[in-house]
Amino acid sequence: MKLCMGCMNEIDDQETKCPVCGFLEEKQTESPFLSPGTILEGKYIVGRALRYHGYTVTYIGMDAERSCKVWIHEYLPIDFSTRSYGENRVTIYSGDALARFGEGLVFFLNEAAGLERFGKLPGVAEVYACIAENDTGYVITEYLEGQTLKEQLEEGAHFSVEVAADHIKNLLSGLSVLHEHGILHSNIAPDTIFMTTEGEARLIDFGTARYVTSENTKNLSALYKKGYTPEEQYRRIGERNPSSDVYALAAVMYRMITGRVPEESVDRALKDELKAPSELGVEIFSASVENALMNALNVHQEDRTENAGKFLQELTAFDTKKRLVKQETEKEKKRWPWALAAGAFVVMLGLLAFFFVRFFGSKESIDQAATVDTSAKMPDLTRFASVEEAEEAARKKGILLKADIIFNQEEAGERIADQTVSAGIALNTVDAGLGKDGRVEVGCTVLTSKRAKYEVVKDWVASQYLFDEERKKEILVLEVKEEPKSKPFGAVYEIELKDGKKIKAEELFLEENGEKILKFDDIKNIWQYTGDIYWIKSMKNYVGKYVQDVSFQVNTYSSDGRKTVREHNSKEKLPVMEEFYSLSEHYGSGYIVSQMLEKGKKYRSDKMPGALFKVVKESVSYKKSDAKDLLTKLNKVQGVKVVEKGAGEMVRDIKIRHKKALAVKAKDYLFKTGDTIIVTLEPAPTPSPTPVPTRKAVSKPKVTPKTTPKPTPGRTPKPTPGKTPKPTPGLREDEFEGSPGKKGR
Repeated sequence: MKLCMGCMNEIDDQETKCPVCGFLEEKQTESPFLSPGTILEGKYIVGRALRYHGYTVTYIGMDAERSCKVWIHEYLPIDFSTRSYGENRVTIYSGDALARFGEGLVFFLNEAAGLERFGKLPGVAEVYACIAENDTGYVITEYLEGQTLKEQLEEGAHFSVEVAADHIKNLLSGLSVLHEHGILHSNIAPDTIFMTTEGEARLIDFGTARYVTSENTKNLSALYKKGYTPEEQYRRIGERNPSSDVYALAAVMYRMITGRVPEESVDRALKDELKAPSELGVEIFSASVENALMNALNVHQEDRTENAGKFLQELTAFDTKKRLVKQETEKEKKRWPWALAAGAFVVMLGLLAFFFVRFFGSKESIDQAATVDTSAKMPDLTRFASVEEAEEAARKKGILLKADIIFNQEEAGERIADQTVSAGIALNTVDAGLGKDGRVEVGCTVLTSKRAKYEVVKDWVASQYLFDEERKKEILVLEVKEEPKSKPFGAVYEIELKDGKKIKAEELFLEENGEKILKFDDIKNIWQYTGDIYWIKSMKNYVGKYVQDVSFQVNTYSSDGRKTVREHNSKEKLPVMEEFYSLSEHYGSGYIVSQMLEKGKKYRSDKMPGALFKVVKESVSYKKSDAKDLLTKLNKVQGVKVVEKGAGEMVRDIKIRHKKALAVKAKDYLFKTGDTIIVTLEPAPTPSPTPVPTRKAVSKPKVTPKTTPKPTPGRTPKPTPGKTPKPTPGLREDEFEGSPGKKGR
């Protein structure tokens, strides 16, 4: 038997066309997608490509370790990258495309990792793993049987208000949890809602549109879903927040019950003529539900339901009121001619003031009176060599730049990498607030290696991560502070600025200080904790050994900066992370599961802060005959889900479902937070009663004495034929299924 790469069902070896899905093995055409049969991370089998959005491709796949189907999503933005036919590695275009690709890849994996930690949520496809491989990234999610809501609607599906509301409530249950943690979908539409064969709606393709912008992709369908995209997402200056997802999901519900897609949000922003479902003849069982729907469909964010939790609350309430939105009255419309005349008068006064200042005022006063030149167009800020030049060019156009500072070690200085209003746009059409001196506010992103926000600085473990070696020699004098036991090497104690101001470490960690900026040129000294430094001249492969057997050298610093070098003591705290638990006595406390550096690399704890090894924290011992004791111990391990199958007082089988793959041979015996342990129980065997023999009168047979034959020299007598009794099935008390029998400590 073999796997069909089209549907991941087993088919006969001789089949070339799958009898289930019709997939033809030999009919593969050249494409930039992975070839069916490719293996990722040693366990995920890639099948055929199912859909492509211009930036991600989704494949059907198989998790060989768990023997279950999965979806594999690959980051492959067509504007920045491609793949040669038959190759696995991605080819990334040079120049600006390389940076764009990297930014998107980081977002793609980080967004998925944020979802992964939530595990199973109602109405959301579960994320199993995130993988960096082939110079790109992959997200593994659960496989769903069914079809998208878009496919159902195109086939003529119609939903009653009650059924549609139930589906939307289910989606909102999971979405509300994510909104509470700042995670948005940003692309909700019928094609990103999957209807399973069990009748449950699930959100898929989470966050994929958030790293796509009109500047870095030609595939605008990834950005705008006609009728479902809120108006703020059409504006670069518009702020996306949970209410953006609320609008899109409400638009989906509107389509489900009315059969109509709502009018475009940007058109509604000019003139809103959207009718309520009841006005279209839809039978509404509750006015409260319709009010909740229309509140969520309000065009402007300030009038709209603010998040998924609030939308869910209003959908389930009995007394939801329709939110009043200020509408332009007929009386106000009649005022327009007068308003225009008054506006013309004000413009005339402004021109007179301008000419007065132009001919009689100073240059300084002209700068202070700078306003938007309505005939001007937005300049391309990214072409300027420095931020100062870009700010000056913007100021001359009457623009106030609002910069978002992003620290990037690889930047030689700092530059503007992005702007919220595209170059060439007429400034009088820009929908933005006015800043100082009447100038229009435009946002931009500054990439810099010269300054950083406090929220970045606070994550220092050692200051060299923000400075290259030459720069440290020029501007920093690293002082020594005696290390308290709770502080790691390199932790910041205090930052002293050239103007005499001192920033304590506690100030960096205050939430209200997160957006403050620290300029590196202003730094005079950084006071650090030193602590002991562990080092290994050349790393070996320590996986499978015990951390106490690893030979370290230790540098110890006194408060006056003197250094002492010594061999490590096994009782000292080593740079390890006690992350794993073991169900085998062969892998006890301190057993190394993985290491962060490859063989042959040099290790110093001050250069590589954090754990070097991940080790077993505790070995959970148990007896096969005492299932209750094992379950009690497992339930005490925080973050581990224990599933009990069967009934009885004996352990028949134990399986571990890992949340992430473990790169160790002993993975079946090791588990960690997030894993699921399935314990199958069986009753203890009932001993059979010994039968009492029945006596019968038997006549004694005559016994003819036999002579024992002498053995022939050089031959061993053949044993009497018979059956060797099979061992009793089950596990020994010191092992379970597949034990390697390896002796441990």
